[in-house]
Amino acid sequence: MIHRIVTALFLAGLSLSAWAQNITGRVTSEGRPVEGVCVSDGVSIVRTDADGRYALRSDKRQGFVFISTPAWYTVPLKDGLLPDFYRPLTEPAGVAETHDFQLIPQNQSCYTVLFASDIHIKNDPVLGDKRLFEAYALPNVKRVHARCAADGPVVLFNLGDLAHDKVWYRFDWNIAKSRDYLRTCGYPGPLYSVMGNHDNDGAAVATPFAPDVDYNAERPYRDAMGPTYYSMNIGKDHWIMLDDVIYLNNPFDGAPTDPGLAGRRDYRIGLNADERAWLEKDLETVPEGMNVRVCAHAPFLFEWPKEKGTQFADSGEMDAIYGLFVSRFGKMTAYTGHSHRFQFAENPRYPLLHDLMVPATSGNVWNTGENQMLGIDASDAGIVSARFEGDKVTYGYHTHAYGEKWMRLYDMNTAVEYLRNDERVAKRMTRSSHITDYAAYTGKNEIYANIWFWQPGWTVEMLEGSRRLKVERIDATDPLLLATRNPESYYKHERYVVNKHLFAATARSPRSTITVRILDEDGNLLHSEKMVRPKAFSLDME
Repeated sequence: MIHRIVTALFLAGLSLSAWAQNITGRVTSEGRPVEGVCVSDGVSIVRTDADGRYALRSDKRQGFVFISTPAWYTVPLKDGLLPDFYRPLTEPAGVAETHDFQLIPQNQSCYTVLFASDIHIKNDPVLGDKRLFEAYALPNVKRVHARCAADGPVVLFNLGDLAHDKVWYRFDWNIAKSRDYLRTCGYPGPLYSVMGNHDNDGAAVATPFAPDVDYNAERPYRDAMGPTYYSMNIGKDHWIMLDDVIYLNNPFDGAPTDPGLAGRRDYRIGLNADERAWLEKDLETVPEGMNVRVCAHAPFLFEWPKEKGTQFADSGEMDAIYGLFVSRFGKMTAYTGHSHRFQFAENPRYPLLHDLMVPATSGNVWNTGENQMLGIDASDAGIVSARFEGDKVTYGYHTHAYGEKWMRLYDMNTAVEYLRNDERVAKRMTRSSHITDYAAYTGKNEIYANIWFWQPGWTVEMLEGSRRLKVERIDATDPLLLATRNPESYYKHERYVVNKHLFAATARSPRSTITVRILDEDGNLLHSEKMVRPKAFSLDME
């Protein structure tokens, strides 16, 4: 509604100056004013004065006013889940309105972020996504949250795709119902979110008064979750939450694929003009000595499309954003979802960009079978924790079914025998040249280690007794992934069947015990596991 009113006023020839300072308010903490807090309408950014007051002149087209919470403060929660850092704008642009904000002091010398992504709550009666979420994911989140809360504040970041646009209307389940479901389940807060491609409304189309499909498709998300981009300060970190999905929803080539959908639900990766301009202004507000961290749904780095180095539709835009961060801060650190894999991504085109691709909380949209929630890289479904203490970051991974698990080890003698004799797997291997053809496999006594927690700069060692084996990082399809219940379409695409953290070595004996060790950049032992062989191949996740 606000967007249509603003458009009409512009068409009528009214200028921004006619509205003067039409958004005002005050920021306080325990009754006292807080000076220097950044306040934004998604276009402009101002700071509060010594009395905690701010005033904005806004066309209100983004529909919100929000604060960038200063370090050593937090905000109250809305109904126990969402942080109260924003207000919907309720009046037309020509009408002034006032919105105050409250801050709560908080010791942030050490804090933890729990990252979840691609939760994909969709109310599917066949897959039973809510049942699986309540049985596995939710208890895991609550358990890890309680443990981390004993060591300082905990915030939760949802990196997009809380819902699933394809079946909003078939299952009568949109983004607002996903939010309400988390509240009902007791999902802990504060929950900060970014928007995923599946969080858009597939019924949205362009209209004469609202020609921007992306804006129209975002409306349910805005109503349910708040702004699609914003920032906050926690401890020594300035966090920027971005919407890097531009929803296109182009018309169908043929008949609609699902009830209620108006288009193909397609999109491109990038930032719209308002968000890009706001980002540059926000970076100018970063206090000296702060670390800058970015969250978005779609990864900035990815192996596909090959040679491009980024998923951004316009490589020039990615180059510019990368340059913006590097020129000001010397690096760019990002946390993203979307890929349904666990990967500390790297690319020589952007050597100072570190992009942690967080695995899907749903595994692969709850598709890989009972008790078998696997990501596209065959990582166990779970949540990532990051403990921040000054400039130090310590990561953890907490799987739903097996706790703190770093890897899965395969005795390839038994794994290949299983894959060759399973008719379904054999059929899949013939469908794509990207899938590793284990029918033609000639290795003997090999060990595969899928180490989804592996980070660039770390070393993987494999020992047969005291004998050190030669270890290679390989591109191959994880054996367990081939044997799971993924939709058949997933096996046709290289990006779905190849991971970047699979390591191989060859032993002398088929019956020796193998020790796998992971060392950091300084040679410190981080993790060690033993595999007694022969080890049977099975369809569970161990």
